[in-house]
Amino acid sequence: RSGLVRLSQLILGANSLIQSIVRPALFETPQQYFTNLKHTLQGNAKILCDGLEKIPSLTVVHPEGAMYMMVGIKTECFKDIASDVEFASLLLTEENVVVLPAKIFLFPKYVRLVITPPKDKLEEAVLRIQEFCARHHV
Repeated sequence: RSGLVRLSQLILGANSLIQSIVRPALFETPQQYFTNLKHTLQGNAKILCDGLEKIPSLTVVHPEGAMYMMVGIKTECFKDIASDVEFASLLLTEENVVVLPAKIFLFPKYVRLVITPPKDKLEEAVLRIQEFCARHHV
């Protein structure tokens, strides 16, 4: 109950602390930072795309500028998974890998993965997703 009260009292407006750093962040951050970030995100996306494209029951949508990517789920290829919500729930329960069911974006049978974690964590996640899909494949 107290959690619901706290949630209902959240201010959904802009955060003045964050607003105060937007201008310096945009205009005073060295270009090398953005170049390095872009390179890191491209490398991370490649790790995920290369690993997940090897799974025949998934369809990878390559990211083009986002910090996340979408992955389609061919539910007919799974013996016990009928939706993105079930896929995400079982993946979390069995492999401790968090993905977001895209049903919440009105994009069913897809999940969203973030590409910002460290390289080693992404490589581990790919292995876990591969094992998970193999275990549930028809």
